[in-house]
Amino acid sequence: LHHPTQALADFMTATEYIDKPFHEMKIVFVGDAANNVAYSLMITAAKLGAKFVALCPPTRRPEMDIVRMVREAYGGTVE
Repeated sequence: LHHPTQALADFMTATEYIDKPFHEMKIVFVGDAANNVAYSLMITAAKLGAKFVALCPPTRRPEMDIVRMVREAYGGTVE
């Protein structure tokens, strides 16, 4: 399961503090990036044109199948 409404709320909060369009934003997720919250942010970032970066331990990286899907389906930048 994903959390699309939480991800949208996070982006709405970002627009309150960052005076840039989404395509100029870099969203950094810190922590366990192999979970549904990180995946939701990754997908939403890609759909909105923002760059997504996961800062996580090597053992908790996002699944490559999901990263590949986001890159192919939405043209997102995922690191």
